[in-house]
Amino acid sequence: DCRAGRSISRQHRKRDESEEPLGPTISLDYAFKHAGEEEEGVEPVLVAVDRTNHSIWALEVDAKGIDSGVGAAWLVSKLKLSGYEGVKITLRSDQEPALIAFKEAVALMRKSETALIESPVRESKSNGLVERAIRNWRDQYRTLRHQLERRTKERLPRGGALSSWLVTWAADVINKYRMQANGRTAFEMMTQHRCRHISIGFAERVCFQHTKIGKDEYRKEVGIFLGVNDRCQTYLIGTKDGVYASANAVRVADDEAYDPALIRELSTRYYDYINHGVKAPPCIVIARHAAAANPDEAPVVPARGGYVPRRVQIKLQDLQEHGFTAGCPACVAAQTGGGGRDGLRRGPHTEACRARIEQLIGGDRKQCVAVKMDQYLAEQVATGDEDNVDMTANNYAAEIEPQ
Repeated sequence: DCRAGRSISRQHRKRDESEEPLGPTISLDYAFKHAGEEEEGVEPVLVAVDRTNHSIWALEVDAKGIDSGVGAAWLVSKLKLSGYEGVKITLRSDQEPALIAFKEAVALMRKSETALIESPVRESKSNGLVERAIRNWRDQYRTLRHQLERRTKERLPRGGALSSWLVTWAADVINKYRMQANGRTAFEMMTQHRCRHISIGFAERVCFQHTKIGKDEYRKEVGIFLGVNDRCQTYLIGTKDGVYASANAVRVADDEAYDPALIRELSTRYYDYINHGVKAPPCIVIARHAAAANPDEAPVVPARGGYVPRRVQIKLQDLQEHGFTAGCPACVAAQTGGGGRDGLRRGPHTEACRARIEQLIGGDRKQCVAVKMDQYLAEQVATGDEDNVDMTANNYAAEIEPQ
């Protein structure tokens, strides 16, 4: 009676390590790079920890919540790397609305059984696994930041592009190099493989090659080390032009290992890398001769009444740049990660949504569609099919003419 009357919260007993887990559980929470930071004007960090192999993942996001589906797609890729594709898992967090919405987006994107549970209100200690993971990640982040500032003799900007890469790399260092009680690292337990790439300091100056000139010649570049792609074990190298992926990276002498000028030139955030990927080497386009037309061959009549030019294609990048339209089912599906491989629903956007996006896109894409529509209308008039001209296409062609 005395304990029940004087206690301030429920008991949070330590889980018995010998107890067999019922299934994979991923605990989630938002954190900040510094413990005393306020939420106003500071990019939050999404931290996830796997209860089975104790792996930690961290991602700096622009805002809490669904966040255009990028954070959800990133977590789904980490779950696939751990072998959880098609496996029922549990996503655990507190009752913060942003986290609940994020978990629902992950569940939709996984297309597998996903249980969603939350800890009681004002009982954050019941989710202690992720709290300890945040503390370990933040300690590793500070250690790497102090080491980088000591070598470069410059302060690392908190909201800079390099800081976003350091957030994720600090968690990768814990997974790949911190030994657990069973003598294995979290990376080995996730992938059943050892970490084979060479150890390179964060933001260290390296030489890499990415463009093949001849049979045995490659163009070599210089950049800074940002991390490793765990799926293919390629090094991610940052330059002023963007982020490249290279299978080989060569370290330089220790007294030349850190170049503050190269670090200041980096402008690509880790969040942008997830959106657009790495920069690919220039491709070689081989011109092919067109086949000679056969005048005796009858023209092929397309199905559904002939060819009609398409309207401007709305891409996921357009929605992320100009914003999603309220009430548009395709925009809602894109935010939650539903639909096809490009993240968009396989149905049309509403006319209000399309009119707004087409007005904001502009440029060569809109002009190209206008030219094709003009050619189509001219061919219809020349063949005497004025009655078959679609009035919607005619109005659309006049609408997208540059002002």
